[in-house]
Amino acid sequence: MRYSSMIKMAEFAVKYDQDGKTVIDIGSLDTNGSYRKLFPKSTYIGVDIILGANVDIIMDSQEWDDLKDIDMVISGQTLQQVEDIPKLMTSIFDVLKTDGVICLIAPSGGSRKSISKERMIEVLSDAGFKILSCDTHPIGPWRDNCCIAIKMKKKRSRSVTTDK
Repeated sequence: MRYSSMIKMAEFAVKYDQDGKTVIDIGSLDTNGSYRKLFPKSTYIGVDIILGANVDIIMDSQEWDDLKDIDMVISGQTLQQVEDIPKLMTSIFDVLKTDGVICLIAPSGGSRKSISKERMIEVLSDAGFKILSCDTHPIGPWRDNCCIAIKMKKKRSRSVTTDK
């Protein structure tokens, strides 16, 4: 876990961590730190593709499928590793309650798997989320993007235009 990522998630937690809320951390396997301690007021559920330290539920398991009306989803340093980002965003949209919040952090530099700020906004918007904020940490090489978005009442449809 990079220091800049921990700082950005801590800023999010200060604003959104509240008693009685549930937060899901996608990509929670603790290999170099965890966001769990940043959410002491919330019920924290770690989700990843394999079992290990800080993982409570395996992604795409029956337990995952049973999750509904979640208050917050967080994910740091995971999005750039995901093969099917639209599928992940749809899964997250499905488990969040209306007005639920998502916070994504991913590098915009320092790696061939980096994700631009524009791409993060695009994948969140395409999944139906309304962007609340999206910024890029100014210090390299990683220049982490941090996007916060909210689930609206229903998935927004993409408008299609045609040339005549």
